[in-house]
Amino acid sequence: MNNIIENKLGKTFSPSMVFAGYIFIAFGVLVLSGGLLAGLIPLFMGAFVSFTFGGVKFDIDNKKYLDYSSLFFIKFGKWKTYTDFPYFSVNIKSISTSARSYNTSVSAVTSKDTYYEYYLLDAAKKEKVLFKRITADKFFKEDIRGYVELLEMEFITSQQNRSKSHKRTNRR
Repeated sequence: MNNIIENKLGKTFSPSMVFAGYIFIAFGVLVLSGGLLAGLIPLFMGAFVSFTFGGVKFDIDNKKYLDYSSLFFIKFGKWKTYTDFPYFSVNIKSISTSARSYNTSVSAVTSKDTYYEYYLLDAAKKEKVLFKRITADKFFKEDIRGYVELLEMEFITSQQNRSKSHKRTNRR
């Protein structure tokens, strides 16, 4: 029996594009209800934008991973080996989204989310594979120890994560 870990990494498109996709779906359904087959085009375009997401699947027993995009529950990607990635690291990433409203007064809503991204790094620490992305409120250090043991890797901090050439260029 294969020991498989699957992590969905999020939607492929931005929140505003996903919202536009939902509008396209509604418009396509409206046109289809009028009997016109032309409604299929915005319906499929909206579904593509709204329901496409990315993820990664790890087969621990065979030491392989699948970095995939999923559309309508069909996963597209190629299995690769992760034996060339001996290190496991965690990076903190902040993502901000904003929306503006231009009615009688201009108002803006901005949200900033902090994510922890778990990466597998190659020996040179230049190439990386995103293993998991979680929000700050779901971050547990015990998870990291468990993943490091399961994947049989060495954990390195974000400072150790930089390659020597990257450190040299930052000193200038």
